[in-house]
Amino acid sequence: MKPVRVIAGLGNPGREYDGTRHNIGFALLDHLASKEGLVWKRSSRFSAQTAETVLQGRAVLLLKPLTFMNTSGRSLQEVCRFYRWSPEQIIVAYDEFQIALGQLKVSLRGSAGGHNGVEDIIQRLGGGFIRYRIGIAPEVKPLVPLHDFVLGKFTENELLKMNARMDALVQGLNLILEKGALIAMNQLNQRIPIE
Repeated sequence: MKPVRVIAGLGNPGREYDGTRHNIGFALLDHLASKEGLVWKRSSRFSAQTAETVLQGRAVLLLKPLTFMNTSGRSLQEVCRFYRWSPEQIIVAYDEFQIALGQLKVSLRGSAGGHNGVEDIIQRLGGGFIRYRIGIAPEVKPLVPLHDFVLGKFTENELLKMNARMDALVQGLNLILEKGALIAMNQLNQRIPIE
């Protein structure tokens, strides 16, 4: 497999979306950028915020599409076209309602599972990208429609749990970069109890 060159986190731009479940991809990349001392730059070419860094000895582009969730693929399509990178060189981090809060699942194929941002990426790039699915499922079935739930903000208790998991989620990204997606999947897809 070709080396990973892009880590994309999905979310919606705008302060009103900060802290929402749908923006966990943005939150993860913000945490990573903070740990690395990076500064985000706005790229009109890619319709995104970007930051360049070196992780596990290789140059990696961090990318937060600013096209709103449902057209996330447009930004990634522009990046791949400009650098001539292929989908398998991209990790896409995003929220997953079917996975327990704070849990993680890495996969290389499958449907979008009703996630419009992922669906747009599939439509524009095809499959092949590495899916870094971060669980946001509540312990009790929500009383609001799914759309409202994912666009809602984490509760105080949920936010504490997610913040406690951020370093481990960053370590998972580094594991993929170091060992490759297949080896990383075997280690990362095990259920870890969340206190």
